[in-house]
Amino acid sequence: MSDSPDSPEDEVVVFIVSKHSNRPYRRVLWRVTRADAMKICSDPRTSGAHHMLCWTAYNVDDPDLNVYVPDSGRNDDVLRDHHIQILAAYTGPRPRRPPTPTRASRPSRSSRATTPAGQGELFSTADLASTAR
Repeated sequence: MSDSPDSPEDEVVVFIVSKHSNRPYRRVLWRVTRADAMKICSDPRTSGAHHMLCWTAYNVDDPDLNVYVPDSGRNDDVLRDHHIQILAAYTGPRPRRPPTPTRASRPSRSSRATTPAGQGELFSTADLASTAR
């Protein structure tokens, strides 16, 4: 970091802010210079209806506050167009998505419709009538 306050070469973190989220930490995408962060966050492509990218120079080394998350590649055009040099980013394993249920593992509509209260056995209308007496 530079000796002068608020130098364009100071290292800052760029993080994701989501609408209706109150996480106690920052979801950090990259560590970049202040000048690069200003370019990234002022680009209209880095904000949408439910999220935006922001930057800060405060507490950038606090591991409890700054949690590096994988970059999805959504902002690759912005980084390329502004010639951004990433100083640090997420280096862990790629998170795995949970497997999508296959058709065979899902209950059929008929079993869901005829199974009372989600229980395992199927009952006919006659069985239900006889237990109601």
